[in-house]
Amino acid sequence: MRPPGGEVIETESTSTSLLTGARRAFLVRAATLPVAAAAGMLAARVTVSTLGVDGYALFALVVGIAALNPIGDLGVGAAVTDAVARRHELEADAVQRVLRTSIRVLMVVSLAMTIAAWAMAALGSWSPILGIPPSREVEVAVATALTLFAAGLPLGLSNRVLLGAERNDIALAFQGGSGVLALLIVLLAATTHAHLWAYVAAPSAGTAIAAAAAWPMASTAAGLSLPKVLRSAAVRAHPGARIAHLAGPMMVITASLPIAFQSDRLLLSHLSDLGQVAIYSVGAQLYAPLFGLIGAAAMSLWPMFARRRAHQPVLRHELIRLSAVFTLVGVLLAFALVAAGPWVAQFVSKGKIEVGYGVFVAFGLLLIVHASWFPTGMLLMDRDGLRFQAVASVVMVVINLPVSAVLAYHVGAAGPILGSAVAVVIAMWVPGVWKVLSHAPK
Repeated sequence: MRPPGGEVIETESTSTSLLTGARRAFLVRAATLPVAAAAGMLAARVTVSTLGVDGYALFALVVGIAALNPIGDLGVGAAVTDAVARRHELEADAVQRVLRTSIRVLMVVSLAMTIAAWAMAALGSWSPILGIPPSREVEVAVATALTLFAAGLPLGLSNRVLLGAERNDIALAFQGGSGVLALLIVLLAATTHAHLWAYVAAPSAGTAIAAAAAWPMASTAAGLSLPKVLRSAAVRAHPGARIAHLAGPMMVITASLPIAFQSDRLLLSHLSDLGQVAIYSVGAQLYAPLFGLIGAAAMSLWPMFARRRAHQPVLRHELIRLSAVFTLVGVLLAFALVAAGPWVAQFVSKGKIEVGYGVFVAFGLLLIVHASWFPTGMLLMDRDGLRFQAVASVVMVVINLPVSAVLAYHVGAAGPILGSAVAVVIAMWVPGVWKVLSHAPK
């Protein structure tokens, strides 16, 4: 039945099980993975060739600053995904209000982030943060990367809408194209002998363009008039909605996770040397697509869990089965990473950066830990679950940073990776799995 307001197109889910959407997203991600991975490796190869090993390390540090962004989308993406996932039980106007508020918030965040980035660049603050000698080129590069990252925040809501509409596969197809766009920008920078800022602009620019292109598909998939919502967001008279109950905890999570996982390069830069940063970065270049492959499948569970929460809660045996499947996939991908990693790293760096098995074993362990946690994490995406994850994320950061710092100093590139795996198990995996299994109906 069409809800009041008449603008939500209701279609019954064709999913026959919780794994259906995850399987579809996994297959799409797997199809786009070779293209995205090849684009990423070629971009890294071109960057190493033109900027050198130290230049590539600087590139990785600057790009990592954007990923380290402590506020993300302020958690509003969680409210959008939840509202769109429950659009059949909500009125069309209620969903549009959530979207309207989210767009307004992210426009303000984008503007504030851009101003702050260039103000810090003017003060020469980024070089000390990165642990390198003062450099005007680096200051401009960081500010440019953060400006484009900020521009992508409101545009990225298209992916949240697609996720809520249980069409994460479409979002992944567009995201796969962002890597190709980034490669083209890197090639253009190399051809024109551009400065560092042109290279570091590539990842964020590619992501922003792909997200913008996804808006029409998001509108169709969700059955929502998104152009109308975008226009109304600029008019103050159109009311918004309360999103803090989901956005608040999610903001804590999105602030904590980058600090925990994206600070590794900074720790190595301060406690080791740029050579270890380069080794870590090449390893991470190979780890990231595999993590994204599992993460894409896991994210598809979120809207399904949200839709089932009120009337058909996920049973304990279903969660155990999902966790077992994701763990098995994680183990298989980890073996592939360890087996092929050193040879692929040789190609990426043209033999200039030697990444040993130890780094890939560490990344493999981290991949397995994340894979086994994902189903539980997706189930804990309601208000109470997000509050639990927010507290657990902060505890994880408190554990991760000192452990990773010590291991970075003594072990090198593999140290922070092992520190992250230990922190996830202690702070999130053990208490989270216990919480969910103890409350899940049999």
